[in-house]
Amino acid sequence: MIDFINRLLPRPKKVEKLIGPSITIKKNFVLQTEDFDAAEIFNSYLYDCLGFKLNVLAKAKNANIIFSFDKNKGKEEYSIETGPVIAVKAGGYRGLLYAGYTIIQLICLSKNSIPAINIEDKPSIRNRGFYQDVTRGKMHKKEFFKKMIDQCSFARINQMQFYVAHTYTFEGMQQVWFDKSPLTSNDIIELDAYAYKRGIELVPSIATFGHLYEVLRTQKYKDLCERENPDKMEYSFIDRMLMHTLNIFDNRSFELVKTMIDEYLPLFRSNIFNIGADETFDLCAHKNKNCKDKLGAYKDFVLKLVNHIKSKGKTVMMWDDIILKTDYIKDLPDDIIYLDWDYSAYPDPSLREKIAQKPLLGFCCGTNSWNRIIGDFETMFENINNMLNFAIKYKAKYFYLTNWGDFGDIPMVRLLQICFTYAGVVAWEGKGYDVISDYIKNFGMLFYNDMDVVRCIMPIAKYHIITYKELIYSLDSKYLVDHSMDKTIVEKSREVAEINYCKLNAIEEILYNKLPFYKDKDIILDLLNIIQGVRCFNKFDLQTYLYNGSFDELCEWYYDFCKAYRRDNEEGELSRNTEVIRKLMLRFRESKKTKS
Repeated sequence: MIDFINRLLPRPKKVEKLIGPSITIKKNFVLQTEDFDAAEIFNSYLYDCLGFKLNVLAKAKNANIIFSFDKNKGKEEYSIETGPVIAVKAGGYRGLLYAGYTIIQLICLSKNSIPAINIEDKPSIRNRGFYQDVTRGKMHKKEFFKKMIDQCSFARINQMQFYVAHTYTFEGMQQVWFDKSPLTSNDIIELDAYAYKRGIELVPSIATFGHLYEVLRTQKYKDLCERENPDKMEYSFIDRMLMHTLNIFDNRSFELVKTMIDEYLPLFRSNIFNIGADETFDLCAHKNKNCKDKLGAYKDFVLKLVNHIKSKGKTVMMWDDIILKTDYIKDLPDDIIYLDWDYSAYPDPSLREKIAQKPLLGFCCGTNSWNRIIGDFETMFENINNMLNFAIKYKAKYFYLTNWGDFGDIPMVRLLQICFTYAGVVAWEGKGYDVISDYIKNFGMLFYNDMDVVRCIMPIAKYHIITYKELIYSLDSKYLVDHSMDKTIVEKSREVAEINYCKLNAIEEILYNKLPFYKDKDIILDLLNIIQGVRCFNKFDLQTYLYNGSFDELCEWYYDFCKAYRRDNEEGELSRNTEVIRKLMLRFRESKKTKS
């Protein structure tokens, strides 16, 4: 078989070499199509690839490329036959899109000399999604949202969710969102239409139960919190993760959530609504601590949400982490889409088996990029592969990659493409890569036109020993521990002491050498910033509270970080991260001895 076929993303299920000449796409070619939107998107990629667009007609005497529908194929299924003419047959609009993306890859990989072949392909999992947190740190600029949608579509992702808790302009909730760079209704409508045209269903997802920290700290809604006087507590990234669940015995709580749902739901084409309902840590723990059946109360409140959304003609989606550990799983309806999540490298098979009794099932893996400057890619790839195995085993209808914004969401957003592309590709194929370096190579050549830069990413991540989460915990008086007795911190301190930065320096040298020849210089500049951030973070000694370096270099790193942040994102909650850096310089002391 032709060498470059195995470098396609995804790898097609069937490829047959034909006898005949290769074809070179030329600017006088004519594209005949049964769908002009699919042709328009193909032409946009063709322009990026070759510098010209093709004339598009519904009927042409001498068409060179033909897009047509075949009612015998599934909606996303397609075939491509190349020869003197490129003939595409697809079962639906998405099939035409995906065939077009495959042709673009063939042009790039064959250097625009596509051999005579027949490709047949279809997805292994019907719904392949990417879930992006836009509520706990970053709020992307609209153009970056669209760029992400384009990249997800190319990766065969057909569902996306943007998680919102306090970053949408809910009417009457100005106290909640006024300083958060929130999405507006017009933004949602525009992004929903943009995604739809690219074969992506934008699914609404809001916090309706737990994770309402920002809402329940306001004067207007503080009385609805399960905790007493939540507005009196000092602001904390840690508390935001762990606290502020609704008092579900206060009727006003349901009325608030109902109002939010009723405003948000109609903005989307999707027939699905994700109510979240995960990690209700404060459930009946304070005002209602005498409740004898806390999980029963959870179930009852969820059912109220479910019934309300069903009354709108929509299907409910929710996380399964609370019900998974109880017997109430059998009491909740089977027509809910349950999202089962585990972000560890090796998820527990027994829990996956338990939720598998539900017919509408989704398995969710994670980027493992939260809490860090750069993600833990090794864990991510293992996690995706293993959760995918469960999805195939239990014939799941949904497979999602999630990216959360814990502790201010500091990772660089442009590195997400390598994550969601892998998840989308392997969900389509139905199996993960046995050798991850093969994927890294294929991704690098296709999207970066270079293997060296993308090969630098995982080694940089290995040097990231002291994480942002650990630094934040070191600042919060409620969570301070004696780090001299903390085995994890002791071990990390030993790892930092043993680091040989020569390899990291060599990676930095490679990246600087690539800069003059690289089209997307921001990727390299982001990686260089990450390297500097890793060096700075590793100089925090969590046992002695010494900083083994200069705060000037820490400030220089953060200054560059903020410039990169503002390139792709609105201001969002950047000020919260700035406050963390200020507090670190007050909490730690510069050491006279500086480690290189």
